[in-house]
Parts: sequence; structure tokens; C-alpha cells
Amino acid sequence: MQHFKVYSKPDLLSLTKVRRFETKTGERLQVANHPEDIADSIRQSSAPFVLFGIPEDLGAKGNLGIGGTDTLWIPFLQSFLNIQSNDFLMAMKYC
Repeated sequence: MQHFKVYSKPDLLSLTKVRRFETKTGERLQVANHPEDIADSIRQSSAPFVLFGIPEDLGAKGNLGIGGTDTLWIPFLQSFLNIQSNDFLMAMKYC
């Protein structure tokens, strides 16, 4: 798993714009407790979802579209982590 990156809490917080009196999604997400054994960490997690990002653009190119979507993982992650946490997101029980 040479190219597999497991994000730590500091990694997520470095992409999250923390603001006073606001809680962002990046502050609420769980991370793998044991990054060296990702399967066991997922098994022990109480989170209902796991977020995997695979930077690739073969689908776009295969459909005769414009490539370049392989560079969008970090911009997506920054946007996703900076969504304000609210009651609707809490109903999904993300941790």
C-alpha cells in the first residue's frame, strides 16, 4: 500500500478552517485509530461510512471528455471538511 494515504486528525484539521462558535465537518470526523492496520480500524469504527478518494480521470477521458479530474481530490476534501456541522448532518451519525 505504497500510495495509500490514511489521514490523521491533524491532517484533516490542516485542511479545515476552524472558526470560533462554529463546528465544521472536519472537526467531527473519525480517523483510523491504527493506520498501519486499516481493515481493523474500519471494523472497530462506529462510523456508518468510510470516505475513500481515488484521484483518477479515466472515466471522463473514456467518455471523450476533458481529463484533469484526477487533481480534484484535495479541493473536494477542503470543501467537504469545511461544511458547517448541523442537525441534519448529525442525523447521519457521522463521527
